Amino acid sequence: MLNALLVVSLMFFFSLAVMNLGLFHYQAAQRQSQSLLALEAAQSGLAAVVGKLSADPQVGVSPLVLSENLPGARYEVRFGPDHSLNNLAGFLPQTGWRGRVVPAHCAHIVAEGFSPGGGHRLVEAVVHLEALPFPVQSMGGVTGHTMTVAGASSAELFQSDGAKLPGSIYGGSGVSLDGIGLVTGGIRTAGAASVAASVVVAGEVEEHTAPLDVPDLDISTFDNGDTPGVTVKPAGTYTGILPLRGSIYIEGDVKFVGPVVLDSAMIYVANGGNLEVDGLLTGKGTLFVTGKTRLSSGVMVNDDSQIAIFSQQDLEVTNKDLPLVSVFQGVLYSHGSIKLGPAVTVLGAVISRSNLEFSGLNQIVNIPEHSAFASFWLARGAGGAPMKLDYWAELP
Repeated sequence: MLNALLVVSLMFFFSLAVMNLGLFHYQAAQRQSQSLLALEAAQSGLAAVVGKLSADPQVGVSPLVLSENLPGARYEVRFGPDHSLNNLAGFLPQTGWRGRVVPAHCAHIVAEGFSPGGGHRLVEAVVHLEALPFPVQSMGGVTGHTMTVAGASSAELFQSDGAKLPGSIYGGSGVSLDGIGLVTGGIRTAGAASVAASVVVAGEVEEHTAPLDVPDLDISTFDNGDTPGVTVKPAGTYTGILPLRGSIYIEGDVKFVGPVVLDSAMIYVANGGNLEVDGLLTGKGTLFVTGKTRLSSGVMVNDDSQIAIFSQQDLEVTNKDLPLVSVFQGVLYSHGSIKLGPAVTVLGAVISRSNLEFSGLNQIVNIPEHSAFASFWLARGAGGAPMKLDYWAELP
């Protein structure tokens, strides 16, 4: 009898252990399932916000909460102090969530995923706007005499090792190059390409291809006249060393004589006004000109300037310091034609909705750090731009 009771007791406890083990595995499977639902939701939130930034790079500049209920889960992305940070238009690194340093021209996205059963996962990503595909890009024709088009990964490497990466040309209606030249990438045109035997093209020369889109920037959308804290300047001539900082609205034609130093400046030249700069233009900033633009470029060497100029009408860069080479660091964009005088180097990109003319001894070097910030304005004012993922990780 005692043995029978012992056997029954052992069977009972064995059955209880089996039941507990089954319950443990069931609960573990449930927890795993809920955790996976939360992770998928967080990843969906990340993808959704990247898509929103591609369409509008200003998303999250002001505090914002983006969330969505998905089948069986939910995501949430917060922009603001100690949360996700949009630094796409910034010139300097900023400190974001958990002390992460967010580089200039980048956005740091932190997405949380939640499931009804208590699952919670956290993912982060750092993204930036896709770089301009062609350092020389025109809807019209491109003509160049004795010019170089190339690329470099950074200004520092360009100074020490030259431009050895590919740099390409796109001309909507045609490309014509003569003299002694070098294109380290390729040439693409919807028209015909005329390339002299003395011009070396490392990549392919593609003629009569399908036309490519050239960004159509609506310059009027950047009118900052009503921006809080904007500095309003009358039209006219300004001489001497001129520091320009923050939002500046100029009421018409303006001429700067002497060094102009931009300090994170956003300048809007209104009412069809023309801009002329007779002297060195340095610093970090963006200029929107509703008329014509003319630069008498000065010499710059080992400078960290990042400048974008968007001109509604023709844009011209001359060189008053011949035989020295003048250097512009950033992006030149115009709805009209762009002309670069002899011995002008652009470390960045040159984009025209009309024609491009390079008159000789010009060098266009695609350096992302000098042109990436311009992608923000082109994306904002020309219908969006794709994002590039720099980093992704799950957070504890």
